[in-house]
Amino acid sequence: MLFTRDGYTATSMQAIATAAGFHVQTIYLAYGTKPALLTACAVRLVAGDEDPDTPPGERRWAREVAATRDPHAKLARYVQQIADVAPRITRLIDVLRATAPAEPDVATFLAQIERGRREGALQLLGLATQPGTWTTRHTPHQVPDITFVI
Repeated sequence: MLFTRDGYTATSMQAIATAAGFHVQTIYLAYGTKPALLTACAVRLVAGDEDPDTPPGERRWAREVAATRDPHAKLARYVQQIADVAPRITRLIDVLRATAPAEPDVATFLAQIERGRREGALQLLGLATQPGTWTTRHTPHQVPDITFVI
């Protein structure tokens, strides 16, 4: 991917079009702006084999986590999903973080990703388990933070 190889600033829409084998106007018509294209790349990478238009909470892995009753199996499936996604998205997240200060649209999307990561763990692991499941010392709102340490 050009963004991760060359960086956001050095990656032109023309370079993207050339690499994709399309006319640059096709890229502009499809995505509008370079920040929108960067966002679409991130969404695609996170979705993996699933439809990127499907909200994360409705994707197969999230339904599996939600359907799992055993809290330890629930946690294991959630952590497995993070392990599956991380190799695909980590380098692009670094690009998003480097780009965000100069691109408000990218900053907004990055903030949305961060909120979504926390909200997903809160809903699937924190609020969806019985109080005291993990330990009596931890509230459901602490579970997302602990999950990312794992």
